[in-house]
Amino acid sequence: MQAKNSGIRAVQGTAEDALTFFKNQVNHFTIKEVKLGAFEIHNCNGLTFTYRASSKYGALTIDVNGTQGF
Repeated sequence: MQAKNSGIRAVQGTAEDALTFFKNQVNHFTIKEVKLGAFEIHNCNGLTFTYRASSKYGALTIDVNGTQGF
């Protein structure tokens, strides 16, 4: 489902589902807090995942960078 920005997709699920998805991308020991409530990981495929508990639109957000579409 497309969100408010053309480069963003909204995915159905709960906050717990989103955090589980985020944590399953790489080893938990590679997760680092980049600022309060924002965590980042890099996987072996060159993707960067950033989990933010809230965004400027209010909802929690997982950014996936390094790929065309998701």
